Amino acid sequence: MGATTKYFLVPMFLILGISGGIAVGRLMESRESDSGTQLPSVPVSAAALQDTFAATADFAMKSVVHISATGSRYGHSADSVGSGVVLSQEGHIITNNHVVENSGALRVRFVDGREMVANILGTDPETDLAVIKIDVPEGVRIFPAVFGDSDRSRVGDWALAIGSPFGYNHTVTVGVVSAKHRQAQMDLAYQDFIQTDAAINPGN
Repeated sequence: MGATTKYFLVPMFLILGISGGIAVGRLMESRESDSGTQLPSVPVSAAALQDTFAATADFAMKSVVHISATGSRYGHSADSVGSGVVLSQEGHIITNNHVVENSGALRVRFVDGREMVANILGTDPETDLAVIKIDVPEGVRIFPAVFGDSDRSRVGDWALAIGSPFGYNHTVTVGVVSAKHRQAQMDLAYQDFIQTDAAINPGN
């Protein structure tokens, strides 16, 4: 049989979404009512908000990679694609276990078009996480993600999702933090998720 292509959901958008929410939050100004009560902040301007989205996406996309995995499933050849986040200048990348499991070859593509071969360092099926690594040539710079503090995120904060939905690498969608401490309908050991209404599709 011919090779089939599968797309898998990668929840790395949560990390980037929090960073985006924090960045956008700096554009908000506080107001006081006539009674002196502190009112919710409002955007300084739509143009400033737009510029912040664009700047945040440009900054974060350098740390997001498109992952192509070639392998076999149930005795048949199968390709899968997903997303990952750069953890270190040494080439460590975090992704989902289901993106790389049973893979025979992995390739990573950056937003600037560079491609590198990756190897699996470790997997944890119970949390659906995996760490892969690329060999970064001497003198070549990559951009590890800047992680925020998820405890500081608030329901209503802006969230940006960056990934490869259906293989369309480095796609950006926008939403808000819809809820915190959600339990997903999945058989995973870790059940403390941040919910967002940013458009998320398989591979994103």
